[in-house]
Amino acid sequence: MSVLLQEKSLDLSSAIANAKTVIEIFKELRQNVDEPFHNIYLAASALANAMFSMELEKPRITTRQRGRANPETDTVEDYYRVTIFIPCLDGLIQNLTDRLVSSEDFVPAFQLLLPRFTSMSKASELESLLVYFDDEDVESPSLASLTAEYELWSKMAPTLNSNDVLEVLANCDGTYFRNIRFLLTVPPYR
Repeated sequence: MSVLLQEKSLDLSSAIANAKTVIEIFKELRQNVDEPFHNIYLAASALANAMFSMELEKPRITTRQRGRANPETDTVEDYYRVTIFIPCLDGLIQNLTDRLVSSEDFVPAFQLLLPRFTSMSKASELESLLVYFDDEDVESPSLASLTAEYELWSKMAPTLNSNDVLEVLANCDGTYFRNIRFLLTVPPYR
């Protein structure tokens, strides 16, 4: 997943679809954690024994602990499953959801900027993108001016014959299509 997300031409909708698949796999793993973790624990135990000649053991449990997790578990494997593996899975699920899936609502509006999706009948959806101008050094356009610029863009964009954001961006004149170019470069994480 991390290699895929580092591709130059990966678009947000593909990243979200891939993230959803990974999240579902992690959720299934979270629901049935015992057997997969047992295999991981056996491998980690063998590695610790081979490299450091030591057995894995859980930290001493006290009745009053404040600095770390202190669950009552019967075995060393249970301790590491409860304190390390399950929280790690939960963190991965939450991070992928926060960073990618939460941006899903903006995908249709951003896709309108790509030649394959340009459509004046959907120009009203551009209003949701006006929030991206708020914190930037760029003057926030009105919906009317953004729609007018988008109308010109929708006539010119199909001649590009590409939906690769980088190629579209290279062919988007920053003077003529100032707002469209700005939106093509904005990361949708607000």
